[in-house]
Amino acid sequence: MNPEALDYQLDSAIVTGLAALPAVPPAASRVVRIGSVPIYGHAVLAPMSGVCEQPFRWICRRAGASAVYTEFVSSDGLVRNNRLTERMLAFSEDERPVAAQLFGSDPSVVFDAVQKIENMGVDIIDVNFGCPVRKVVKRDAGSALLKNPELLGRVLRAAVDAARRVPVTAKIRSGWQSVNAREIATIVEANGAAAVAVHGRTQAMGYSGKADWGVIRAVKETVTIPVIGNGDVFSSDAAVQMLNQTGCDLVMVARGAQGAPWLFAQINAAFAGELPPNVEWAQRVQIAAMHLALLLRQRTELIAVRSFRKHLGFYTRGAPDSATFRREVFRCDSASEVLARMNEYAEFLAQFDGSVPKSRWGHTCNTQGPFTTSTEYDT
Repeated sequence: MNPEALDYQLDSAIVTGLAALPAVPPAASRVVRIGSVPIYGHAVLAPMSGVCEQPFRWICRRAGASAVYTEFVSSDGLVRNNRLTERMLAFSEDERPVAAQLFGSDPSVVFDAVQKIENMGVDIIDVNFGCPVRKVVKRDAGSALLKNPELLGRVLRAAVDAARRVPVTAKIRSGWQSVNAREIATIVEANGAAAVAVHGRTQAMGYSGKADWGVIRAVKETVTIPVIGNGDVFSSDAAVQMLNQTGCDLVMVARGAQGAPWLFAQINAAFAGELPPNVEWAQRVQIAAMHLALLLRQRTELIAVRSFRKHLGFYTRGAPDSATFRREVFRCDSASEVLARMNEYAEFLAQFDGSVPKSRWGHTCNTQGPFTTSTEYDT
């Protein structure tokens, strides 16, 4: 396909995807101030590696996220002028307020990295003390610093001292193996952080088990800076319950937004006392196509198409015939063909309007369609 024809496809996908997003209630009058930065509303997008690329952040803001975080980046990579690391922090004005997250364990390196990030024009700089992933922990960064409160404090103080114009925040977990979130949050506040986000799981839990919201409540009762609650927010009901049960100032949505950026519109509606809007199967695929189109505006065709596959799995999981649809699309490296197949699939899914379950996942489907090899939703 010639470039002009592909451009038309991309424009069409973006327009259709925007129309498929549910309407966002008027901006909330409720405001939480993180340093000098006002955050209007209730829910922010969490930093997620491999997920929170610029197109996804942009869509989440359009869907009603009060603020968005970048993927976390290595402080070492930044000071070495790694191009990929720097590209991960690129953002558009439409995303503001945007927080850039970094990790590191050397205070001097973190100091230099924060100065570099601040010069990029972000609104907030967040230091990660919560990542449980082995490749981060073995570098004594992320949640490994929960075992070393003294070093954690020095790393955070270096970040705060380096940032002259923007607030610095921290993201922590309940603890390493045992819970020490109140101790860590006290250190975070004492070293100048403007807010703290708390994931209600220990490092040892990873992403298993159930997040302990009681830890978030305990931190809120301990510090005076804003507290952002994180963990197990997969629905608008959960967002409301977290805020009510913990008293946290903001709710941070992570995995719940994967393949479901409209969750922010549903959360906003719930807090406004309105019925959270449903997003039909066809609309979900249209929003996914917009996501791909935005990726194609930034990356080469092959990289965009292949990197999008992980997102498509979340957008379509539970939809009728989705496994067969994904198998067909995943064999294709042509952006034009992928978008065409997504349009066909959206047309097929339109017959299911009104049948979207309240949860993200599907149930039994007895309708045969062009992608059907099974009579059940994929789970």
